[in-house]
Amino acid sequence: MRAAQNWSLGARLGVLAALLAVFVLALGMHGPIPQDPRFHLFADQRTCLGIPHFGNVVGNAAFALVGLTGLVAIARMRRSGAFADVMGYQCYVVFFAGVAAVSLGSAYYHAAPDTPRLFWDRLPMTVAFMALCAAFLSDRIPPLRHARWLLPVLLGIGVASVAYWRWTEGAGAGDLRPYVVVQFFPMLALPLLCLMFPPGRTSFAYLAILMAFYGTALACEALDHPVFTLTGGTVSGHTIKHLLAAVAPLVVIPMLYAASRRQVA
Repeated sequence: MRAAQNWSLGARLGVLAALLAVFVLALGMHGPIPQDPRFHLFADQRTCLGIPHFGNVVGNAAFALVGLTGLVAIARMRRSGAFADVMGYQCYVVFFAGVAAVSLGSAYYHAAPDTPRLFWDRLPMTVAFMALCAAFLSDRIPPLRHARWLLPVLLGIGVASVAYWRWTEGAGAGDLRPYVVVQFFPMLALPLLCLMFPPGRTSFAYLAILMAFYGTALACEALDHPVFTLTGGTVSGHTIKHLLAAVAPLVVIPMLYAASRRQVA
């Protein structure tokens, strides 16, 4: 696949566009995807210290810790001259701010899980997803390197996907398809992007580690009840999901530090 870096820019962009078209077409043929009400029936229902669903609520503190750690790291790298380009700096600031905001939105949702509150859980997640996409796209694709419009456009798409889902749920015909594109298409496109375009600040190896953490987190989410049973009611799969999903963004920090060291060398 490395040979694809020798293809014309148009051919490489065409591959990404074709992948997006196939993904969207498949979802279009699938039909609307409503929110499953059983999603809110988490395994760990315990109240502790007056906090309902304690494990799933308090576990979100990890997102705040990681988000703030990332923002401090980005600020330090900026002061050291690691971010000569404003575009890259803004993308990572928004990314880690989104990660930090997940702690608030997800804690609010898990305190009393229902579909209206789920909107506030997913909204900051889409901000983080889209900011990371903008960071990779602007780093790897030369025409986008200084495209100031890229980040706000992708953020707008992300927010619109969640707003559309919430509106359709309110209208009695919920449809998660745009949100599915925002959450899962980057998991296909970003590795392909790294393989087809020369490296810069971003790294395929670090991206693979990040995705491994996030993929494991999604698996734990799907196994929420079995994990809770397996651990004798100590911890649920969804709580573990929060911790693993919070660790994933941490991978971005050493990736950026490694890139700044290469610049100095």
